[in-house]
Amino acid sequence: MRTIGDFQDDLQRALAWRKREVGGIRASVRRSKADKCPAVRGGLVLLYSHWEGFLKESVQHYIDFVFSQNLKIEKLTPNFVAIAYFSDVVEAAKATYPGSELNHLKLARRLLQGTSVICNQGSWRVDTGGDAGSETYQRLMNSIGVSFDLGMDRATWEATRVFIDEHLARDRHRIAHGQGFYISKQDLLDRAIRLTALQDRLLSSLVAAASAKQYETI
Repeated sequence: MRTIGDFQDDLQRALAWRKREVGGIRASVRRSKADKCPAVRGGLVLLYSHWEGFLKESVQHYIDFVFSQNLKIEKLTPNFVAIAYFSDVVEAAKATYPGSELNHLKLARRLLQGTSVICNQGSWRVDTGGDAGSETYQRLMNSIGVSFDLGMDRATWEATRVFIDEHLARDRHRIAHGQGFYISKQDLLDRAIRLTALQDRLLSSLVAAASAKQYETI
């Protein structure tokens, strides 16, 4: 069984190397004499990749932590019950008749075991589908029962949503799809700082959710 300390260490390790690389991006951009420099374009792509990568990794660490607690299914909140049965339900949906041995019957047997059995592994792996915009982010957070606004007020969350959708996802796609898109060096530096603050806030919110046992029914 993993402890809160173990979980927090996992998240901090997952974020530490990303912070170092973002710091390197900022240093490279500062050294450049030209305002429209390749380092800015490359930096935008890397900022997005570190947002998507840490989002996937941190949510997966949270799921793994929850199931490491060796709780009975009946003790899990509905969203984690859904994660526990996810692959069985997906496979069952592929069958064209209810007697399929590898589909419906497999799910049926598991249901017959009841909810008093311990579940120590989820059956869903976190996936953004290559698009870590705010809608995908909200779906992932809803899937683990953690508020996507991370404790922000409405105005702050709305500004954060715009940052994710436009300053991270949209601008990365512009460059990745071959457009001659630039932003200023200062804009890139500001976005790097804002990304790191958002990642820190996500980390803190997940640790707080784990500490409060938000995954467990009362």
